[in-house]
Amino acid sequence: MTNDVLWEAMLPSLRLATLLLECGNPIIDAIFDMNTRRPLPKAGEVGVVPYDPSLTAYCLQKDIDPKVGFPWIRELDRLYQYDWKANVMRILQEHLVFELSAYHADTGRFAEEYGTTKLLEAWATTSQIGITEKGTCKIVIAIAADFLWPLLVPQYSRTEKLITSFNFATTLVHELMVCGPTCLIRIAQI
Repeated sequence: MTNDVLWEAMLPSLRLATLLLECGNPIIDAIFDMNTRRPLPKAGEVGVVPYDPSLTAYCLQKDIDPKVGFPWIRELDRLYQYDWKANVMRILQEHLVFELSAYHADTGRFAEEYGTTKLLEAWATTSQIGITEKGTCKIVIAIAADFLWPLLVPQYSRTEKLITSFNFATTLVHELMVCGPTCLIRIAQI
């Protein structure tokens, strides 16, 4: 099902998000390139708080040091001159789905990490679902419908619509940056 009114309302945000992703920003390029990944210091070392062991640090592409990265990443690069960004884009093309959904709130692990029992609000979430032995999955970015509401209601001012469009564009870029590592995990499973 399509909704031309919603699509037209979202189009400026989609264009801005595209410009941000394609502008050659070194941070965005580094997120999509596994050669930039480095192990984090081990939990328990002085000044290091416990963290999810799947997390890694990254550096800019100009600062890549092959001696510091992960051996399997260096091996792929050595053998095949592996193009990480192209493969991330391929995985996004094949598996990324956008959904409109209800407002999101999380009282789970993120609330615990921040030491609160309050609902943590989110206008968008990213998840990877449906991984099977045959390698099928969807990477889902769910956007809260009420986030986009000001774009559709004529009573909102142009300023409010502009702010909503900008916030939506930057939220999309944020969620796609979350997808980058998700795609790299997906590549490793193929």
